[in-house]
Amino acid sequence: MKDARLYRVGELFSPERADWPEGPHLWLDDGAIRLALFLTGPTPQEIATFKKGQPRFAWTEQGVNGYLLFTFADAPWSDAPFNPQRLTEPFALQPGPRGTHEPVVIFLVHADTGRIAAIRILTWPAYFLNHVIASVRRLETHRYAEPEARAAQQDFYRRYPGGRSLYRLVQTLSPEARCVGGQRDDRPQDRSEP
Repeated sequence: MKDARLYRVGELFSPERADWPEGPHLWLDDGAIRLALFLTGPTPQEIATFKKGQPRFAWTEQGVNGYLLFTFADAPWSDAPFNPQRLTEPFALQPGPRGTHEPVVIFLVHADTGRIAAIRILTWPAYFLNHVIASVRRLETHRYAEPEARAAQQDFYRRYPGGRSLYRLVQTLSPEARCVGGQRDDRPQDRSEP
């Protein structure tokens, strides 16, 4: 079931809480795609980059976890980990027919107040959505233990501690594992295009 909640800039991201740990969080758990970036006191420049910068995405499967890699314009690459074994309800996203696009809602949220600073709605092309879904389906089949999943995540962060290392990782991924948010065509990009 898609998230039917109405979100507005200036309002709380979640009525249940007013502060969040800094960092990104990815939801693929209710048939909708939502990415929230929680920052304490985002600057006007960070807000402008979020609102106007070209969004680029990549997906990598590393052991028992998946990672959405992303950037806006020339901001450093970041990541949002995802493990379907942590979901409280079954993974509901379905593959899309070629030529279609799936909406993605992205929020920039003040981590210290829980208030939404900016919202972007864009799309992922079906080839990228289908790549992510196939990966998540594989991750569902892994034997799961929370300590092992956390250890694998810590190992990922040792190997890819930030922007430059994540950029290098993106360069190694297949074209099907990368997209530009809102791109019109449903064809993977050339490997030279991050």
